[in-house]
Amino acid sequence: MRKVIFTVLALSFATLVGCAADSEDTAGNETGSEDELRSLKIDDDDNGKTFTVEKGGDVKVALSSNATTGYKWKVVSTTRTFGYPTNRDGQYQGPGAGGPVGGGGSTLFVWKTNSPLLRPSGTAHTVKLEYRRPFEPDSVAPAKTFTFKIKIKQGAEPAPEPGSPVVLKQADDGKTVRAKAGQDVVVKLAATPSAGYNWHVESTNRTFGYPEKSFEGGGAGGPVGAGGTTVLTWKTGGPLPMIGSHTVKLKYSRGENGAAEKQFSFTVNIVAVTDEEPAEFACPPETVRTINCMPPTTNPYCKGDFRSWAQDNCDVSYLD
Repeated sequence: MRKVIFTVLALSFATLVGCAADSEDTAGNETGSEDELRSLKIDDDDNGKTFTVEKGGDVKVALSSNATTGYKWKVVSTTRTFGYPTNRDGQYQGPGAGGPVGGGGSTLFVWKTNSPLLRPSGTAHTVKLEYRRPFEPDSVAPAKTFTFKIKIKQGAEPAPEPGSPVVLKQADDGKTVRAKAGQDVVVKLAATPSAGYNWHVESTNRTFGYPEKSFEGGGAGGPVGAGGTTVLTWKTGGPLPMIGSHTVKLKYSRGENGAAEKQFSFTVNIVAVTDEEPAEFACPPETVRTINCMPPTTNPYCKGDFRSWAQDNCDVSYLD
């Protein structure tokens, strides 16, 4: 009887283990909230691999290490725009520090990808880490090295409600957006007009013109130093056709003629209401890596909708 019970328990345990193995997440993805789903996890098995992460998602690199041996992981090279992790030395996890002698753990490095300098692109950012003792000279070879490459892609954005405005905020500096004729384009930026500062249009084109300006918050007419939000609204419907690409530059200054303390720019591609999204785009041939859009040009690769897509998905650069 005991033998039968033991056999049943053993089979049940094996079944549970098998189910757990079958439900294991694919390496590099995490389960949880929407932000966690957009993050990327890299470990020892991913040495030399290339990954893609949505703009705004975290890149988490966890590498086996042992603090009791004196060895530490260190980022020795990265690209200027991808930069260094939020904690440059990483965060040690495991029993090594204060635990049993020889007990190992892991070091976690976390990169944020929400910097305005980090643009979605087909270009990969290469990062290299070395596992070495800090007191040893560089002439001593590291015990281990680890490299990975990251490509940043534009995250999927929820479709706006019909007729709702296209809204840009500080994090959208330098961004290209798409709007249909008649759809408002709204820019919301922090400002303190009670201190004399506000946002002003530094340059725009004749057809896109100048916005309606309003203010949200206690800064205007409130106590000195009280801040709020300047709201700039462009109307894209009217007697003048606005179909095409428009670039606007703003500056934050004391008066329209004051020196710029901060700047903000964006490009909006306005399409006719009847225009439909293209069925498919394709990147230029591999021999084309630089696209000349200096006027006058009829280059189809310079068309507003394609250009915006290509900058997010292809390994190309543009000349204007």
